[in-house]
Amino acid sequence: MKSSIVIVGAGAAGLMAALELSDHYDITVLEMHDQPGGRIRTVDKKYFPQPVEDGAEFVHGELPVTLELLHKAGINYTAVEGAFYRVIDGHWTQEEEMIEGWDELLSRMKSADAGMTLSQFLDKYYSEEKYHSFRKEVIRYANGFDLADENLASARALYDEWKNEQETNFRVNGGYGRLISYMEQQCREKGCRFMYQQTASRVEWTEGRVDVFTNENKVFTAQKILITQPVAVLGNPASKAFIHFDPEPVEYLAAAQDIGMGSVIKVQLSFSPAFWEADRPDTGFIISDEAIPTWWTQRPDEAAMLTGWLGGPPAAKWMNADTGSIVDMGIQSLSAIFNTDEKMIRSLLLGSHVCTWESAYTYPTPQSPTASALLRTPLKHTIYFCGEALYEGKSPGTVEAALVSGRQMAAIIRSNKQ
Repeated sequence: MKSSIVIVGAGAAGLMAALELSDHYDITVLEMHDQPGGRIRTVDKKYFPQPVEDGAEFVHGELPVTLELLHKAGINYTAVEGAFYRVIDGHWTQEEEMIEGWDELLSRMKSADAGMTLSQFLDKYYSEEKYHSFRKEVIRYANGFDLADENLASARALYDEWKNEQETNFRVNGGYGRLISYMEQQCREKGCRFMYQQTASRVEWTEGRVDVFTNENKVFTAQKILITQPVAVLGNPASKAFIHFDPEPVEYLAAAQDIGMGSVIKVQLSFSPAFWEADRPDTGFIISDEAIPTWWTQRPDEAAMLTGWLGGPPAAKWMNADTGSIVDMGIQSLSAIFNTDEKMIRSLLLGSHVCTWESAYTYPTPQSPTASALLRTPLKHTIYFCGEALYEGKSPGTVEAALVSGRQMAAIIRSNKQ
């Protein structure tokens, strides 16, 4: 008879762990939402020419685990195309590489003290007035692409991520949700049970046994538990996904708070026609100094869609804003970027879709390595944690990191099988 394990969370990490463990364990997956995927969510929206990605959208390079799964699933993917533009004070510059001085920045970051935050690093090396604009660009990049708070993020760790970024990104044809559906199907075929709309709220445990209580008045008993939720929910009673442990692993919960968690707002707008095509038909990505600074098209697909991205501390200020206000901010940003009448842009708008993710993406702090190492350590061969914050490696993509972490923790669980 197989030993039993409860996996909390049906995101990429939880699904990968379930796939890897299903031959060895009796698996029950608890998911608080009505579908799998976590921060991967592909939806069909009225007035949009193709599926919309609420969360993860890109495969950031030749990432082996993600591409392996796509190949197994028979799902194709397409290289992202289009020119990269920087728009500052209304001035457009096509960028083949990062801003001037970026290579020198990385060289200095490589030797930064392990305990130095990005803001401390910039204060040390770029405090002069002549670097004012450069500092803003670096902070904007850390906020936008890593969702990082420059006052908390590790300069050395950001260097490790930035130097490993790959030039070619891909999109999953038909959306990332296809990969999630494939993984869920494979898990079901291996006998895994999925319990949706079941929010784990309390775990009573002793070595070799866990009782998992949900907000829906269900109890699930197993010999082990693997928790794959974002580390921000651990030790945060304000979170809807907060789990109370009895007894409480105090050291582990404290460690979870040492890993940075960033927020993001994603606004997607559908137009007819694509008003930017007249002057900038090759547009792929735009980084600007507007309220919503980062935008991209669907190239090589010619769909008349623009996606705006606001991340890090600037996004946190808008978490409680209504959808209409965020769409207005997006249209105002586009009006300034393209030097186009705001009323004209509104007249061409067919549909809008806004998704907010609060404290959902991780970034490295100086304390992260120690915290991650502890959270990867099994608690009396009974409680385990995994997720994109806890993988070992230098993956440039959050989905890849989650998949790798799920696989790594599954291997540890199998090695600890009792």
